[in-house]
Amino acid sequence: MLKYFLCVMMVLLCVSTSAFAECTSTELFNELATDPAVPPLGYAAAYGKPITTNSIGNDQAVLDMINLIRQGTAYQIQRVLMPAYEIAALMNPAEFNALTGGKQQQLVSIFAALQVDVSSQNMRDILFNGPTSIFPNPGATRTALIAAVKRQGSRAEVVCGSNRTMAQVSQAIRGSQ
Repeated sequence: MLKYFLCVMMVLLCVSTSAFAECTSTELFNELATDPAVPPLGYAAAYGKPITTNSIGNDQAVLDMINLIRQGTAYQIQRVLMPAYEIAALMNPAEFNALTGGKQQQLVSIFAALQVDVSSQNMRDILFNGPTSIFPNPGATRTALIAAVKRQGSRAEVVCGSNRTMAQVSQAIRGSQ
């Protein structure tokens, strides 16, 4: 059991800082200049004119647009870390009381790190996705966990992995690499 606990702890401690790769200035410029989202987000209208290399316009308005949290499945972002208390708050009391001793011990081991890497497919399988998961299908806890591991994000997060800064937007438009 100690070996299992230590293995789980190592997995949880070796969490990457980002689930997505960052985009380059060129990729960000192409996003802003072509506005490929469906429907288009209207970067050029916010900027005050078409976005071209070295153009001068309202960078702040473009920054606000690309970082705006948007609704819809196209903007759902996989959470990376979830505090253990958030997961505990989602648990259905009846389902928790029905857990076997082994499944309760798994939960204790997972919660010992205080944060859970919900971006890990293995961790999602252990919690709610796998055939021997702690919270089986169907169940209120499983349903709540599936919803909680995703959140609504911005276009910047979808394209670049994280929100952009004013410096990054200005650099992308002005073409200085």
